Amino acid sequence: MFNVFTIDNDTKSQLRLLKTFINASKYGEDKVCETAHGFHHRIYCRDVIPKETERILRIMLGDDCRRMAFEELERRHGITEWENTLFEGKLGKDGKWHLEEPIESENLLALPFFSRVVPKKLVPAPRKQWNRKRWS
Repeated sequence: MFNVFTIDNDTKSQLRLLKTFINASKYGEDKVCETAHGFHHRIYCRDVIPKETERILRIMLGDDCRRMAFEELERRHGITEWENTLFEGKLGKDGKWHLEEPIESENLLALPFFSRVVPKKLVPAPRKQWNRKRWS
């Protein structure tokens, strides 16, 4: 019997993906899926974790703040059915279904995190050369 908790990263940051994956591997096996706007992590823990500790772990591992606040409101009103829930797909505004794509852990660690091309607007322009007369 595994205790499963989920993390929703709503950013496509590869660094945040790697950070969450490595830190979550301390608690159990992490299954990562790519979504349209970020990544979903399902962590299968070896030990049973209390709900309060699970909430703290989810915050530390970078779960979506709006999702955590919404679940806290639901918990205060006694609604616990939707706690810690991730959907495998959703209907977008364009009328198409957007499903999550699983990522293998071996492929995740083989991604080139460092090879992003810097946008041209962030590269400083070269300094103009001063036209100085040389004295001979």
